[in-house]
Amino acid sequence: MNSIRCLNIQMYRFYISMHPHDICYLSWTINAYEGIGFLTTDDPGKGLVSVYSTLGNEDIMREVINSVLEEGTDLKILGEIIE
Repeated sequence: MNSIRCLNIQMYRFYISMHPHDICYLSWTINAYEGIGFLTTDDPGKGLVSVYSTLGNEDIMREVINSVLEEGTDLKILGEIIE
């Protein structure tokens, strides 16, 4: 797994497992909240993604992820880490 650093800014990472056909939906939802973070696909076949947020926005990002989950998207947060 790659670590992403942007100008030495620490990022909060959510490691997520989800159905591969829902990756695009989660990515577009995150992009709609301009500036809170972004999604990278780690393994498209297995539905493994990383969602990154700047420190201080991780609670907002968690709410976005949980709202997508509440809409019926099958996803699971496998881990969270500061990178």
